[in-house]
Amino acid sequence: MVAEKTDLNVDAACQVAHALSTNRVNVDMDFFTAVDDLQPRNDTGAGMMGTIEFDSACFYRFSVVNCEQLVKNLDGDREMAQKALEAYVKASILAIPTGKQNSMAAHNLPSLVMTVVRSKGQPMSLTNAFVKPVAVNQGGDDLVTESVTRLDRYFRDMARMYGWNSSDRITVTSIGDLPTLGIESAGGRRVGSLEEHLATLRGVIDGRPADAA
Repeated sequence: MVAEKTDLNVDAACQVAHALSTNRVNVDMDFFTAVDDLQPRNDTGAGMMGTIEFDSACFYRFSVVNCEQLVKNLDGDREMAQKALEAYVKASILAIPTGKQNSMAAHNLPSLVMTVVRSKGQPMSLTNAFVKPVAVNQGGDDLVTESVTRLDRYFRDMARMYGWNSSDRITVTSIGDLPTLGIESAGGRRVGSLEEHLATLRGVIDGRPADAA
């Protein structure tokens, strides 16, 4: 947007929510010291010391693309809009924050990806699935599996309450056998790889099924 030239403003075709941890997070402290390699031999003190705050969590991320607005923003170029949509979804899946990577090496890709293509109606965020933080009991499933179970159950309840169009495309890709029976019961399709997942988006801009693209 350009505040002083309202005729140049463009409505965004995308909305992105802040990532939300599915579990309660406790912040830890990492104390560190660093020595200057070029300091005088008789100076044995640390060149720098400090603390870094860090935590570990399972995150839920959510974003929305308005395909009609995307086409409009690209001056009606539907082919470019289709390429932009696929590129955006792929980048959203593979994007990892770069902050403190040299210290933490947090290169964790998503364990589950779900896309929903709706011909009408409003988007549905599943953030409220985690109003009560997910907790892992001793001997129970791991945090990721418990989080997916909660997400799956909430999605099924939302689909039951608000209904789901048979024309909507729901695609899920996950590591291993993460539970998505509720999503599949609402018409979701499970695929085995990222490339297969992206292939289901072909033809979205023109309203065509993926197998006809």
